Amino acid sequence: MRWMSSTGLLAALLLVQACDVPPKVIEEHQEVDYFLLKQRWKSACVALRMEDPELQRYTAMKLVDYPREPVAAQCLCEGLYDKDAGLVREAVAKGLENSGRDDLAACLEPAITDDRIADKTVLVETLSSLGSKEGFRVLSGLAQGSGDPAVRAQSAVALRPSERHIPLLLELLAKDPDPGVRAGAAAGLLGRSGDQVESALFTAAGEDADGGVRGAAFAALASSQKRKVDELGCKLLMEDEDERAREAAARGFHGTKDTARIACLKQRLQEEEPSPKVRRATLDALGASPAQEAADALCESIGPFLKANVQDQIAETMPDVDIIRVHNERDWERSYACVQGAIARGGQSCYGRNHLGRWFRTFGGQAPTPWCPGMEKNTPG
Repeated sequence: MRWMSSTGLLAALLLVQACDVPPKVIEEHQEVDYFLLKQRWKSACVALRMEDPELQRYTAMKLVDYPREPVAAQCLCEGLYDKDAGLVREAVAKGLENSGRDDLAACLEPAITDDRIADKTVLVETLSSLGSKEGFRVLSGLAQGSGDPAVRAQSAVALRPSERHIPLLLELLAKDPDPGVRAGAAAGLLGRSGDQVESALFTAAGEDADGGVRGAAFAALASSQKRKVDELGCKLLMEDEDERAREAAARGFHGTKDTARIACLKQRLQEEEPSPKVRRATLDALGASPAQEAADALCESIGPFLKANVQDQIAETMPDVDIIRVHNERDWERSYACVQGAIARGGQSCYGRNHLGRWFRTFGGQAPTPWCPGMEKNTPG
């Protein structure tokens, strides 16, 4: 009787599959749900080839729950990487995030050598997002291979979720000849703890020959509350010749409440900074801090900042010199007094005086807005 029951069930399943004639078009999520309910895998798979990316994502997210169904697994493989078209479908990949499916990672491996896929970004990101051992194995091969350095660097970053690949990232950080790969390895170590990791990042941040690597290594260290990290970050911010390292240091201090970090950001504001990116990161770091010391630093730095950075150009045409706006958004009640104080201290260029005067008038005060070379005579002010 038991044998007959099993046979009957098998016959029923075969009948269902035999009757699974796929439609040419699927447009709604509900259609996918219906086909899955009826175990019509081929029909549900049609949605993976539709142009609607949300429908592709939804279908992949549903099909991935049936790893033991050969038809579902095969169509996911083909939907993820279309060998005929030389295409990795990003929307399908999003539906497979954190699935841990080694078989799907294996489906992607042939795409690595597919020259039709010019941008391997989606491929690398997908291998990482699967969260599978096989995916990280493929990424580790890419990271330490001899291929495109940009792909190698991205693969190193993508290894970040894999604890078992920390030794590889440490080796790449210390020894790889390509600075992009070293920076990628540093980014891949973000959030990792332990004396060995911290020591390697500290060494790279302070000693690597490339500013991008120094910046990436400090970014991975910045969350540490150790005083030596604060000191290293301040040294990079104030002394490093590469704007990438200075910017990373400022971003590492973003929103800080630490008095030493705030003091360093203030010091950066009060000295000339030729890089708009570093100016932006420094201003944003203080503007995001809830500490009163940060608001004070912005207020007290208005005059010195403009004096150092607004010398021979119209301030309104310069990128990232909007310290008054940043302070006003952070501490608007003192904007009048802070700008008034900056005006009183003097020492500004013509362009600095014009800029301060314009803002002071905005806050209800009265101050001269001198005409400076390059300005139109009829400019309000």
